[in-house]
Amino acid sequence: RLEAGSYDTLEEAIKKCKEVTTRSIDELYEDGIEANKLHTQWLLFGEDPFIVGPESGVPFSARNFVTNELCEQIIRDRKK
Repeated sequence: RLEAGSYDTLEEAIKKCKEVTTRSIDELYEDGIEANKLHTQWLLFGEDPFIVGPESGVPFSARNFVTNELCEQIIRDRKK
């Protein structure tokens, strides 16, 4: 495990988790890859950040954040 830091607010921590997750997906991009394959690659090899704090429950789940739609958006952005 790697620690990405401590944050003053939950919103800041969630923003960082989203950035780490999105960067991880982007790093797995290959020319011609389809969204469902990129999603699978992330599930197998990508970073899966989470938040530890005083609140109960899971305030952020990368597994819920990453969708085929997000992967499609990353693919579109890479093609620009």
